[in-house]
Amino acid sequence: MKVEKKNVGQYAKLGDDFSDGDILQILNEGALDDSGDFGPKMVFQVRLPNGESKNLNFNQTSMNYLIEGFGGETLDWKGKEIKVWAVSQMVSGKMRKVVYLTPP
Repeated sequence: MKVEKKNVGQYAKLGDDFSDGDILQILNEGALDDSGDFGPKMVFQVRLPNGESKNLNFNQTSMNYLIEGFGGETLDWKGKEIKVWAVSQMVSGKMRKVVYLTPP
């Protein structure tokens, strides 16, 4: 089947849209986005603390925490709340904030 890249909307950013310790809500079952340079990522629409909704990439560590807490079917995650953990760690030789998501 032929598939095409789709514009999945605006992405949420740490510091601008949400912060460490915030509670977000998952709004959809997610979609696999393989348009990046570093392999496929799961993208979910989330409700931000200000009530706005935007897309957010969930890294594999976050996916593992959420699978452990909510189960392996992302359709069941819709409506669930998640907690943001912004952790400083070394990425490609530079200290950066990395976002991890867990059940509250």
